[in-house]
Amino acid sequence: MGRSSDKENRKSRRSTRKTTSRYSSGANQQLIDFSKLDRETLHKLKKIYKIKAAKNAKKHDICAKISECFMRQQVDEKTVIRNFLRVVKENN
Repeated sequence: MGRSSDKENRKSRRSTRKTTSRYSSGANQQLIDFSKLDRETLHKLKKIYKIKAAKNAKKHDICAKISECFMRQQVDEKTVIRNFLRVVKENN
Protein backbone atom coordinates (compact mmCIF):
# COMPACT_ATOMS: atom_id res chain seq x y z
CA MET A 1 0.00 0.00 0.00
CA GLY A 2 1.22 3.46 -0.83
CA ARG A 3 1.22 6.59 1.21
CA SER A 4 -2.03 7.85 -0.30
CA SER A 5 -3.83 4.68 0.85
CA ASP A 6 -2.52 5.13 4.39
CA LYS A 7 -3.63 8.76 4.38
CA GLU A 8 -7.10 7.80 3.08
CA ASN A 9 -7.43 5.08 5.75
CA ARG A 10 -6.58 7.52 8.54
CA LYS A 11 -9.02 10.08 7.16
CA SER A 12 -11.72 7.41 6.87
CA ARG A 13 -11.18 6.25 10.46
CA ARG A 14 -11.69 9.76 11.78
CA SER A 15 -14.99 10.20 9.97
CA THR A 16 -16.55 6.87 11.01
CA ARG A 17 -18.70 6.03 14.00
CA LYS A 18 -19.38 2.81 15.87
CA THR A 19 -20.60 1.29 12.61
CA THR A 20 -17.16 0.31 11.39
CA SER A 21 -15.46 -3.04 11.65
CA ARG A 22 -11.81 -3.83 11.60
CA TYR A 23 -10.56 -7.15 10.40
CA SER A 24 -7.02 -8.36 10.34
CA SER A 25 -5.19 -9.97 7.51
CA GLY A 26 -1.81 -10.80 8.93
CA ALA A 27 -0.13 -7.46 9.54
CA ASN A 28 -2.73 -5.52 7.53
CA GLN A 29 -5.80 -4.13 9.20
CA GLN A 30 -8.81 -3.07 7.15
CA LEU A 31 -11.66 -0.78 8.07
CA ILE A 32 -15.20 -1.36 6.85
CA ASP A 33 -17.79 1.39 7.19
CA PHE A 34 -21.20 -0.23 6.94
CA SER A 35 -22.93 3.15 7.34
CA LYS A 36 -22.02 3.96 3.72
CA LEU A 37 -24.32 1.20 2.51
CA ASP A 38 -27.92 1.97 1.65
CA ARG A 39 -30.81 0.61 3.72
CA GLU A 40 -31.71 -2.05 1.15
CA THR A 41 -28.20 -3.52 1.28
CA LEU A 42 -28.17 -3.36 5.07
CA HIS A 43 -31.45 -5.28 5.20
CA LYS A 44 -29.98 -7.93 2.87
CA LEU A 45 -26.97 -8.25 5.17
CA LYS A 46 -29.30 -8.37 8.16
CA LYS A 47 -31.05 -11.32 6.52
CA ILE A 48 -27.77 -13.06 5.61
CA TYR A 49 -26.44 -12.76 9.16
CA LYS A 50 -29.88 -13.62 10.61
CA ILE A 51 -29.87 -10.49 12.74
CA LYS A 52 -32.98 -9.74 14.72
CA ALA A 53 -33.79 -6.05 14.75
CA ALA A 54 -36.99 -4.08 14.72
CA LYS A 55 -38.25 -3.05 11.28
CA ASN A 56 -38.02 0.57 12.37
CA ALA A 57 -34.48 0.20 13.79
CA LYS A 58 -32.18 3.11 13.13
CA LYS A 59 -29.52 2.70 10.46
CA HIS A 60 -26.62 3.01 12.89
CA ASP A 61 -28.11 0.28 15.11
CA ILE A 62 -28.36 -2.11 12.16
CA CYS A 63 -24.82 -1.23 11.10
CA ALA A 64 -23.50 -1.94 14.60
CA LYS A 65 -25.16 -5.37 14.69
CA ILE A 66 -23.89 -6.27 11.21
CA SER A 67 -20.42 -5.11 12.24
CA GLU A 68 -20.49 -7.39 15.30
CA CYS A 69 -21.47 -10.41 13.19
CA PHE A 70 -18.89 -9.60 10.54
CA MET A 71 -16.12 -9.45 13.12
CA ARG A 72 -16.94 -12.94 14.39
CA GLN A 73 -16.30 -14.54 11.00
CA GLN A 74 -13.16 -16.59 10.50
CA VAL A 75 -11.79 -16.44 6.95
CA ASP A 76 -9.08 -18.59 5.42
CA GLU A 77 -7.67 -16.10 2.93
CA LYS A 78 -5.72 -18.66 0.90
CA THR A 79 -8.86 -20.71 0.32
CA VAL A 80 -10.89 -17.63 -0.62
CA ILE A 81 -8.27 -16.45 -3.11
CA ARG A 82 -7.84 -19.94 -4.56
CA ASN A 83 -11.61 -20.29 -5.04
CA PHE A 84 -11.89 -16.81 -6.53
CA LEU A 85 -9.17 -17.53 -9.08
CA ARG A 86 -10.79 -20.86 -9.97
CA VAL A 87 -14.14 -19.14 -10.63
CA VAL A 88 -12.47 -16.44 -12.73
CA LYS A 89 -10.69 -19.07 -14.85
CA GLU A 90 -13.92 -21.05 -15.30
CA ASN A 91 -15.81 -17.97 -16.48
CA ASN A 92 -13.24 -16.80 -19.03
